[in-house]
Amino acid sequence: MGAGSGVVSVTALRDAQDVIIGYLLIGTDNTARKLVEEEQKKSDQRLRDQQFYTRSLIEANIDAIMTTDPSGILYRRQQTDGSAHGLHT
Repeated sequence: MGAGSGVVSVTALRDAQDVIIGYLLIGTDNTARKLVEEEQKKSDQRLRDQQFYTRSLIEANIDAIMTTDPSGILYRRQQTDGSAHGLHT
């Protein structure tokens, strides 16, 4: 095992008369798993930051969304109450 963290499990090996004849040691290095978990946390935080930034951009510009109806009247959606006000083009 490396210098990282790990777990060691020890089990006594016994014969048919229940006499200990040896020991089984199993070592597991958890360094790689912990590195992956840390990278996942960083990735999750970057995604949350990007979502927050995108949402703030959309909210800051929501009153700039405009549409027209078939008669050519331009509508601008208002940020405060969601109502649309007609503007002739």
